Amino acid sequence: MEGFFKELRRRNVVRVAGVYAVAGWVLVQIATTLEESMNLPAWFDGVVVALLIVGLPLALILAWAFELTPDGVVRTESVPEGQSVTSETGRKLDYVIIAGIVILGLIILLKDTSQTDAVLDSTATESRAEDTVAAVQVSTTSPLEKSIAVLPFSNRSPNPDDAFFADGVHDDLLTHLSKISDMHVISRTSVMGFKGSDRKIPDIGRELGVATVMEGAVQRAGNRVRINVQLIDVETDNHVWAEIYDRELTADNIFDIQSEITKAIAGALNTVLSASDEAELAKRPTSNLAAYDAFVAGKLQATLYVSGAAPLHESIRHFNRAIGHDPGFGEAYALRAYSELSLHWFSNEQGDWVAAAEESLRMAAKLAPDAIETHMALGYYHYWGHLDYAAADAEFDLALEASPNYPLAIAGKAFAARRAGRFDEAITLLEIGSRLDPLNSDIHGSLIQSFSTLGRFDKAEAALARALSINREMDLDPLIIAAMWQQQGNATRAWQAIEPEVHSSVIFYWSRANYAALTRDHEKIRQSIDDWPEQFRSTANAPDVHSMARAKGLLALGETEAAKALFLEIKARIDARAVPYPEGWRANALYFPVELPGYVGDIDGVRKAIAELRANQRPDAWAEFFDYRIAIARALAQAGDAEAALDYVDRLAEVRGPNIYLPISIDPGFDPLRKHPRYLQLKSKYKALVASGAD
Repeated sequence: MEGFFKELRRRNVVRVAGVYAVAGWVLVQIATTLEESMNLPAWFDGVVVALLIVGLPLALILAWAFELTPDGVVRTESVPEGQSVTSETGRKLDYVIIAGIVILGLIILLKDTSQTDAVLDSTATESRAEDTVAAVQVSTTSPLEKSIAVLPFSNRSPNPDDAFFADGVHDDLLTHLSKISDMHVISRTSVMGFKGSDRKIPDIGRELGVATVMEGAVQRAGNRVRINVQLIDVETDNHVWAEIYDRELTADNIFDIQSEITKAIAGALNTVLSASDEAELAKRPTSNLAAYDAFVAGKLQATLYVSGAAPLHESIRHFNRAIGHDPGFGEAYALRAYSELSLHWFSNEQGDWVAAAEESLRMAAKLAPDAIETHMALGYYHYWGHLDYAAADAEFDLALEASPNYPLAIAGKAFAARRAGRFDEAITLLEIGSRLDPLNSDIHGSLIQSFSTLGRFDKAEAALARALSINREMDLDPLIIAAMWQQQGNATRAWQAIEPEVHSSVIFYWSRANYAALTRDHEKIRQSIDDWPEQFRSTANAPDVHSMARAKGLLALGETEAAKALFLEIKARIDARAVPYPEGWRANALYFPVELPGYVGDIDGVRKAIAELRANQRPDAWAEFFDYRIAIARALAQAGDAEAALDYVDRLAEVRGPNIYLPISIDPGFDPLRKHPRYLQLKSKYKALVASGAD
């Protein structure tokens, strides 16, 4: 054995192994760098490593069997004794090993330097972004345990019209997964942003804050369907599980496949399905494939509603088609009700949509009383239809018991809680929603809005920073960001948040003019008035809105007489109408009927308007705190009743605390109160709060 090892050293086998190891390591570093810089597939460096491992035994065999001589490579046995140059070759190999180690050290040093530069570049970018988030530091959170993001399925069918079918299978699978109580499932709103993306799975997983990511493809051909799926670990980028389902295309088979995939994922994530989980997965809403197709098409239109009534009308037509194919399809009735309620809440479409939803829900409750869609739709019926928050809560809770990750139920419960005055509960639910739907700008915006309106400014800015750390390009509503700064008494930053934006609603331009007025800057006020699109200068429920904004701008600039004259002109025009506000109190910009009398000094008109508001007011603690009281206080201040105005301010301070002083301090509408003892007392309380260091 001793002779064998001596022969290994003589033939330079050990040195060749050393050279091979150093050269191999350098090649691996180069492969890794190329993969990152040239966006090569994730398996590229792995293939290089595999080839190097396979090549090692071959290199050692060649080193044993052959010798490099001045005459070329010859078999070792053919070299006459005394003519071997292995010792000289060995010294050269030593030099190669040393040089390789030096090169390897330089590569490692350069890589560390580049990583440091990347960190510095990232820090510089974050520093520039702090103009938006006021230098708030955000700590990263680890991925949710037993969490998954299911990326949109690609459509491999030859017919592009089948793309909706792939989207529907994907959406239904998310619904199945959301029913498992021991899992965290990212909402469809967030994953849809990655449809067709070529980003690497680990990057997507880290952005969504999950431990695993699933991707898949659907191929539909004739009476067959094939679904390919694979589950990938975000940390290692390795496949956890993969499967191909090739079945006859029937509704039952589609649901069977979705249940099988759900159970396989649960097993891969070490999740134990409860009896209720198993029962939910076993349900089959329809056995009619045509009804299922129509249901899927309607569902995608209803749940992806962003703005405008057209998608909702389209979803209702699809649900009607599903019901026509299967009159016993209870879930189709439930989601039809949700679309009808959305038309009632979000649009000015003619028709009694609450009554239509009530009829749809009657059928849903009869055919599918325990379906999560039924409980969800009933929740919105009580919330949007009747502002009955207790009844809405009960239905949302039933939906969440069966499907803990159901985004529509989480959002509905959060917003209903906020309108009921349960602000802390609403914030907790919105925070849960922001983890399960991390790219949903509406959820993040509502969380920022809730914190800032309640005077929790540090948390509001932290929520903003957290949203931007997830996605720097997140489409947050500029009105919410502007309001955050307004609530802190910072008129300049409020204007900066909204000034460069372009929008398509009268509310946006009205708010923009109001933020300009807060700055009391002539150029900003003129810009906000001049840039106002003609089609938004007067609407049915907000007549003379442009003129009203111009009058408030004049008031902010101290041109009191010109402002009052314009307010009187506006009031005369509105009073001359047979129906001053055709849309009624529900849709009115409340500033007109309540505040307009105040701006012309008509205290009786203000009190009458307040009485009418209270008589027609729907129960809404959030609007009361967020809007009504401040508008009423402003109107009373302008009309000359300082005591009554400050009574409303004090009620706001009961919820908000002394920092309610901040938005009032920059609002021109409260100028008549500046020297009042009660106003000065509020100012002193706020300064004491700041001095104490309290949040």
